[in-house]
Amino acid sequence: MSDFSDVTTIKIDRQTLTRRLPPTKGVPSTKPKPQPAPVHKGQLPDTDELEHTIELDAKGLPLRHRELMPGEAFYSYTITKLVKRGGEGTVYTAINQRGEKVVIKVAHPNRLSALVAEVIERGRSAAEEMRTAILERLPGALVLKHIDGLTLNDYFKLYPEHRSPSFILRLINHIDKKLRQHQRAHGDVSMDNIFLVTQANGSLKVELIDPGAAKWTRTSLRMGKEKITGSPLFMAPETACGKLPTEKVDVYALGILLAMLLCQKKPFPKDQTPEGTKIESYKDFAFNMRAQGKSFVPPLTKENFIQAVNDKQTLGEEVFNLFNLMTAQTPDWRIGLYDVTTSIEILLATHDL
Repeated sequence: MSDFSDVTTIKIDRQTLTRRLPPTKGVPSTKPKPQPAPVHKGQLPDTDELEHTIELDAKGLPLRHRELMPGEAFYSYTITKLVKRGGEGTVYTAINQRGEKVVIKVAHPNRLSALVAEVIERGRSAAEEMRTAILERLPGALVLKHIDGLTLNDYFKLYPEHRSPSFILRLINHIDKKLRQHQRAHGDVSMDNIFLVTQANGSLKVELIDPGAAKWTRTSLRMGKEKITGSPLFMAPETACGKLPTEKVDVYALGILLAMLLCQKKPFPKDQTPEGTKIESYKDFAFNMRAQGKSFVPPLTKENFIQAVNDKQTLGEEVFNLFNLMTAQTPDWRIGLYDVTTSIEILLATHDL
């Protein structure tokens, strides 16, 4: 089985190993004070530009750009494949004039603000790979480095045998560390926004994409727009309720991701909606349930986690406890990103995973 690269293991003495995870009520964060992220000026936009594009987007009609075809020229690039259609735009792979692969995100007309928010967040990130991923800004488009990897969705479809407790805990740990390196709330952690890249030595590297949702939501709310963005299945209750997002929204999303991967159950199954509930769309239902602080319908139980870890009673109870700490309805009761790493390192060491 592939392991993860760039993982700095926390050294834990034997006395620390005997400590159990805290009770299901939250604990104060022990996260060290982060260093300020560098702010890059010049060609990068700022919050004023983001506010301006949000205003323009709100006034314009929700138009869609004409889809580009493989082989079609787009500025100095040649489109090779349509990767993803979204509400804000379309993602393509392309090649530049040297034949190198790139990713091009083309915004729909009157939907430019999400692209601006991503550029701001990448430019201000403390993680170098986030900053250097931007290759070029084009009118209504963004050119990024190509990631030669698989989304979590695609990875586990190809390698279902990797759904072991050890692999999943290490995966969540590594994603957590990537978020800490970024030093800014991501706001849209999901199965589709995390890539796993196989390196030359066979190890796996985690890559995060699509930062900017938290920045866009914060700016929109401060402007009084009462609009938010993100993936409903992974959205924290405070975001769904229109409150300013912090790093705790990423902790919540990681908790949902942990449960989905380990227990192999989706939040809000379509066939388990409450009787008599009028639901116009599955996403609306998920969004409304998230605003109530509900993660799963029906809720996952301690027994689900014990079963997921091959009936290891203590391990299942502690992972279930960690899940509750990460997905507490109130952000103040939720642990921080640093606490997630510490707790997982203890679990891995205590249970020899």
